[in-house]
Amino acid sequence: MCVLELPQLQKIFEMCEQDMVGEVSVEEICRVLSRAGIDIRGDELKAIVGSERLDFEVFVEFCRSIASTEQLRHEIVTADDQECDLKEAFNVFDID
Repeated sequence: MCVLELPQLQKIFEMCEQDMVGEVSVEEICRVLSRAGIDIRGDELKAIVGSERLDFEVFVEFCRSIASTEQLRHEIVTADDQECDLKEAFNVFDID
């Protein structure tokens, strides 16, 4: 997941916001995340964000934390892949 800009986050927020009160519920966020392939239960999300509802500012912080987590996960996987490639290359030339 790339870091999204504010206009993109605003569109996502508006897509989540069903009742038009300036906040989104954890259930609304869970539905949108599910469509994006991220499965999380409402009670899990509530425990993470500490509230039943998020205003736009908290929503932006939440989305950016997801993006940071996904970026870190990608970097770890990439590093693991590079280490495996290096080990395979070493084994090709290792006589013992």
